[in-house]
Amino acid sequence: MPSFSDVMHIESTPATVFDLLADPRHEVDWNEGVSRAELLTDEPIGQGSKFVVEDKRGEHEVVITVFDRPDRVGFALTGKQMDVAIEYGFTESDGTTTAAGRFDARPKGLMKVLLPLLLPIIKRDIAKQHVNFKKLCETQMR
Repeated sequence: MPSFSDVMHIESTPATVFDLLADPRHEVDWNEGVSRAELLTDEPIGQGSKFVVEDKRGEHEVVITVFDRPDRVGFALTGKQMDVAIEYGFTESDGTTTAAGRFDARPKGLMKVLLPLLLPIIKRDIAKQHVNFKKLCETQMR
């Protein structure tokens, strides 16, 4: 199972970073590939909340698997080409929140063969979207 991580250093509080990342509906504000994100379960969001997220690869079901505000959040993404377990941990030091993300992909079908070749592109895209997320969080603090 291919895994990788990415770290963001954000000049914002862990609570702000958590709140913006823990609700997939905010992805349309920072993830250029996401065109729609909709809550399928009742408010408030928390562990077990389900969403449908649509991006350039199609629709995915996203379930919050870990909801420990403001320290950790995790998601299970189910898609046609692959499933991905995502977890972020948040720590704060001197006004900067470090968000450490881990991504564990479980490819399906042909993607089992293609994923090792596509992984560098996927990592670059996630890093690019994290720059957008960082800007959103830092804008919220002003």
